[in-house]
Amino acid sequence: MSEQPDLDLDIEPDEDDVAVEDSMPRGLNLPVMTILPASVALPRLTQFVPDTRLKDAVSEASLVAAGVDVRGAEGLARADQALEHVRDTVKAVKAAFEEPCRVAHQVHERLTSMRADYLEAGEAAIAVVGRRIYVEQQRLKALEAEARRKAQAEADATAKAEARARAEEAALADAPPEVVESLQEHVESATAAPVHVEPLASPLKNTTIVKNWTVTVKGTPRDEELQQPSIEIATEYQRHQLDVLMAAILAKQAPVVCVTWNWPAITKLAKAGESTFSVEGLEAYDAGGVKGKAGRRRK
Repeated sequence: MSEQPDLDLDIEPDEDDVAVEDSMPRGLNLPVMTILPASVALPRLTQFVPDTRLKDAVSEASLVAAGVDVRGAEGLARADQALEHVRDTVKAVKAAFEEPCRVAHQVHERLTSMRADYLEAGEAAIAVVGRRIYVEQQRLKALEAEARRKAQAEADATAKAEARARAEEAALADAPPEVVESLQEHVESATAAPVHVEPLASPLKNTTIVKNWTVTVKGTPRDEELQQPSIEIATEYQRHQLDVLMAAILAKQAPVVCVTWNWPAITKLAKAGESTFSVEGLEAYDAGGVKGKAGRRRK
C-alpha cells in the first residue's frame, strides 16, 4: 500500500478542545489543539472497514474442517487439506488487518508513552508527598493518643481521690455503715468523664487519608522498595519465611490460596526438560499439535 501524502490541515478547536481547555487548572490557560504528525497514517486507520466476506470464509472453512472424520489414511488426508484451506483464510484475514493494526499500535504506543511522560512527575509527587502526609498523620495521631491517655489517667486518679475523700469524710461523720461501704466500693471504680484533647493537626482540605492494607513477607522492612518480591530475587530470610508459610499450609494453619502453581515458569522447565522433566507432584506430557509446513502452497 502506498504511503499517505503529508496533509497541511488548518485545524480549528472543536467543542471537545474547548471542554479540555476549560478543565485545565487555573493559571494554565493554554490553547489545546493537538494533532498527530502527518507521518502517522491515521486517516487510513480511521477509514479502515474490514471485508466481512473474510470472516465468513474463515467460519465456513472452519466448519468444514471440524466436520472431517479424521480416521484412516483418507481421513487424515482430508483433514490435512481442510486445515490448509483454513490456514489460507486465516492468512487473508491477518494480511487485511496487518497495516491498520500496526498503525493503531504505533499510535497507541506513542500516546501512552507521551501520557506517561506527562504524568510521571505528578504521579511521583502524589505518591511521595501522600506517603509523607500519611506518615505524619499517623505520628500526630499517636502523640494525640498518648496525650489523651495521660490526661485521662490523671483525671481518673483525681476522680478516685475525690471518691476516697468522700468515703473518709462519711466515716468521720459517723454516716450509716451501708453508706460508708457504698462510698468505699465506688473508690476503685471511680473514673472521670472522657477528657478532650485538642488535635495536633487540623483537617486537610484537599486530601483524605484512606486505609490501604496490603501484605508482604514477614520481617520485610517497610521502607524496602520491593515489598512483594518474586521467589527468584527473594532474600534468604524471605525464602525461609516461604518455608514457614508452606509448613503452616500443610498443618492447615494457613489458607492454601497463599501459594499457587507458577504455570508459565513450570511449563518453561517442562519444555526444556521434555521427557526428562522430574518434579515431585508434577508430570510433563506431550500435548501435541500441528502447524502448516513452510513453503507449501495449495494447488
